[in-house]
Amino acid sequence: MFKNFSKILIFLLFFVFLTVSTVSAEDNVTGDIGLNEENSNYLEIQDIDNSVLGNSESNNTLKASSSTFKDLQNIINNAHIGDTITLNKDYTYTTGDSPIFIGKSITIDGKNHIIDGKLATRILKIDGKHVTIKNIKFINAKNTDTDWGSAIDWYGDYANLQYCSFNNNQGTKLGGVVYLHGTNGKISHCYFNNNKANNYGGAVRWGGDNGFLSGCSFNNNTARGYGGAVYWYGANGFLSGCSFNNNTAYYGGAVHWHGANGFLSGCSFNNNTAEHGGAVYWTGNNGKLNGCSFNNNTARGYGGAVYWAWNNGKLNGCSFNNNHADYGGAVSWYGDNGFLSGCSFNNNTAQEDGGAVRWWGGG
Repeated sequence: MFKNFSKILIFLLFFVFLTVSTVSAEDNVTGDIGLNEENSNYLEIQDIDNSVLGNSESNNTLKASSSTFKDLQNIINNAHIGDTITLNKDYTYTTGDSPIFIGKSITIDGKNHIIDGKLATRILKIDGKHVTIKNIKFINAKNTDTDWGSAIDWYGDYANLQYCSFNNNQGTKLGGVVYLHGTNGKISHCYFNNNKANNYGGAVRWGGDNGFLSGCSFNNNTARGYGGAVYWYGANGFLSGCSFNNNTAYYGGAVHWHGANGFLSGCSFNNNTAEHGGAVYWTGNNGKLNGCSFNNNTARGYGGAVYWAWNNGKLNGCSFNNNHADYGGAVSWYGDNGFLSGCSFNNNTAQEDGGAVRWWGGG
């Protein structure tokens, strides 16, 4: 009987062991499944966060990843005032797209991505105030209407454009790759290369008052009319620390300044060409040009480097080297009450009259 009891006890212990093992295995499998499901949800959230529009309540930063003008427009429409849209992909015009419109105060940080107009459309039209555009490469924009601004037509006040580049854009009607209409606008640290306009401002046409342009580079831009790189007619404008190289126009190979109380300072002008005013053509009242260098600029008519045709102008502390024109190898001056001081003139030539300066203005 004792032997039978021992057999029963051993059998019961074996049965208990099997039961515990089975439960443990089931617990392990269940735990693994739960962990895998949790990881899967996390990856999906990360994928969504990195690939489609998201809005972080903590810093109001939007992430954009679409690739057409229409998609970028949708992202802008969904943004709130004060938001920053950060691009993580290039954007390209496709048939049926309209120019991208911004009507509210936002920032777009391109992170050096490209917006390509495919020589079919304007890229941006901006009516909103306090809009900032930065770190974007604008290429192949072309306005096909009679308006201004092939890359950006900017009406809003307090524009802020910085660290952008503009290459191979065309203003086929009235001109200006970037046209600033609003007051208190600012452009800084931008590059303008190989742009052209039919009339005013091969790269920039500035119409708003109290504008500020600094630290920019203008190379190989062309206007058939006025200002191969910049045409400025807003009042109280300030242009400083820019370089202008190989730009061409009929009036003002690099800059035509028409606005009152303009101030141009600390810029370099090299190898620019025009019919009159190889580098600068000035027709604004009370203008000041200070501390600039002019090298190897050419005018077929008047003013190899500078043609000054308005009143109360001041030209001070500039250097003129190897410039050429028919009249006034470096400077031709026609405005009344002009003032020229502290400038150096070296190897400038005129075909007809005034190897360095031709002065016809009144006292």
